[in-house]
Amino acid sequence: MSVAPILGLRRAIVTHLRADSTVTTTAVDSRIYGERAPAEPQWPFVRYGVSDAAGDLVSVPLHVFSKDDFTDDVNAIAEAIGNSLDERVLTVSEGVKAYLAWQGVQVMGDAEEQSAWHAIVTIQARIPQGC
Repeated sequence: MSVAPILGLRRAIVTHLRADSTVTTTAVDSRIYGERAPAEPQWPFVRYGVSDAAGDLVSVPLHVFSKDDFTDDVNAIAEAIGNSLDERVLTVSEGVKAYLAWQGVQVMGDAEEQSAWHAIVTIQARIPQGC
């Protein structure tokens, strides 16, 4: 697999999430970024992680960051993202489709912000070869 479908996948997922009102009506609003968030982002926010590819499968981590006493916000945002992308088919380039499946979510305390939570939503994308 060339990197072109992976780059197109990132653009397609970020564009889709920014346009999905079930995601943007959560506490995250429209703060959904590519692989780099601003130096001083407004919390909560979502950042696209670094993908891993093997054959026609791409594992996409989407990182959710929230500051709250409890995990309610980070879990709500993660669930909205997972539901938004599960069983979705996105166009990554002309004639190339990605078939998405929500694989799961892991929530943990954020390593850099003591009062923050970090969730990783894992999406698997299948991008058939030769498409």
